[in-house]
Amino acid sequence: MFVKHTIKLTLILWAVSLWAPPLCQCYTGVADEVRQLSGLTFPINYRHYSGYLNATDDRHLHYWFFESQSSPKSDPVVLWLNGGPGCSSVLGALTEQGPLHVDPNGRQLYPNENSWNRAANMLFLEAPAGVGFSYKVDAKYATDDDQVARDNVAAIECFYRKFPQFKTNDFYVMGESYAGVYVPTLSVQILNAITNASAAPVGSGGGLAGLNFKGFAVGNGYLDQKMLGNSLLTFGYYHGLYDHYVWDALVNSCCPPMANLSTASTVAASRCDFVGNRSAACVSAVSRASGFIREPGLNVYNLYADCWSPSDSTFGAILTASVANTTGKYSRETFDRRLMIGTLNLTDERPLLDKLSVTPPCIDASFVERWINDPAVRRDLHIPDAVQQWTSCSLPVMAGYRNIYTSMKAQVQQLLASDRHLKGLIYNGDVDMACNFLGDEWFVEDLNRTLVSEYKAWYYNKQIAGFYKVYDRLAFATVRGSGHMVPTDKAGAALEMFEKFINSPASALKLH
Repeated sequence: MFVKHTIKLTLILWAVSLWAPPLCQCYTGVADEVRQLSGLTFPINYRHYSGYLNATDDRHLHYWFFESQSSPKSDPVVLWLNGGPGCSSVLGALTEQGPLHVDPNGRQLYPNENSWNRAANMLFLEAPAGVGFSYKVDAKYATDDDQVARDNVAAIECFYRKFPQFKTNDFYVMGESYAGVYVPTLSVQILNAITNASAAPVGSGGGLAGLNFKGFAVGNGYLDQKMLGNSLLTFGYYHGLYDHYVWDALVNSCCPPMANLSTASTVAASRCDFVGNRSAACVSAVSRASGFIREPGLNVYNLYADCWSPSDSTFGAILTASVANTTGKYSRETFDRRLMIGTLNLTDERPLLDKLSVTPPCIDASFVERWINDPAVRRDLHIPDAVQQWTSCSLPVMAGYRNIYTSMKAQVQQLLASDRHLKGLIYNGDVDMACNFLGDEWFVEDLNRTLVSEYKAWYYNKQIAGFYKVYDRLAFATVRGSGHMVPTDKAGAALEMFEKFINSPASALKLH
């Protein structure tokens, strides 16, 4: 019996060794360099790497690292995280701020002229395990906000063991959507790891001693659940999604007496607790208003952008690829609609979320899936055969994810209070509903930072690109006409904002 069990254990360990990549401390980043890439038909002037970074408990996180096109030896290293929870940062690389984008036929790449690696070394990390090409050996993907932060710290340590030449460069953590949780929680872990590096073991922060951590940025972030819910209902009315009868019912049922919202002032609107008031009248008013907000024909990412409809000739293919794909029956949009509806604290939330599974998507990521799952592409990116097919978002991760935090106020305050003089940027496309600008503006105001620069316009190509204000070491900015994915909707302006932020000192942040 003992021999039989020993043989079985040996076979299991052998199988795991075939699946798992070598431990990161055993080889340098040179082994991960992408020397050819199917679909890349034009010359590039930068190096890029794809492989795995070890996290905790047999979790292996896939990364794609693009060196700067300018001065890789001195330009900052920027970690980028997409949200979900459960959505891929490689999707961000291939459709937002990465240097290589996939064409609509899913066969070839084309250069992104507004890639953020024009100014920085960009590290795209697929986290948590189970997202994209990242995996856990036992395929048990239950996790939570704190575990993800710990895993990402371990992965960053692994990155710098692979690429020690970048350890002295400035370092930033950035992301969008649910990365409004990922970025602050990870940044606090990094800050603590740097402070206590001498006492922490390698793999738990001990390898981050001397890291030049400079700051963080969050785009259209899930920073405070309650504020996003309350502001969403205000946003809906002032964008014409429902009439004044619906709005009056909200105000009369949910707001304190004398809360005159006719001016839509931030102070007055923030007094109305639409999502916290559990009176029958308020719950009914919120449910009625939310019916307009969650209308399937509205693009959750960009209120003024079109959605696919059953009359579109390509609708069937997109519905099949984007909704009924290998994530189960959910698209990326489902994940973000789920977050948005969750902020409203509705008693009938579960049936609403179930209905999302048959809601046609407003965006299409099937062309990215088609390209990246090509066997030649997987081979070029050093993805083991046993690793799952890539999808834009992972249903197993979302299903097993436990949200711990409803607000990032404490984490952001801790970061800004650090004696490392970190700087921060909160930016929002102003026509996004998934994580609307008003809720994030309220969040920033509630931090009670000293105001340094009044609200003013910032420009791109001699046109108003948005508006911003600066507090002590923290800027809040809007991007005019952009939705949830700012680097996609307003690529040039996004790059301009990014460059201004990383090049401004913490004591004098500016976007103009």
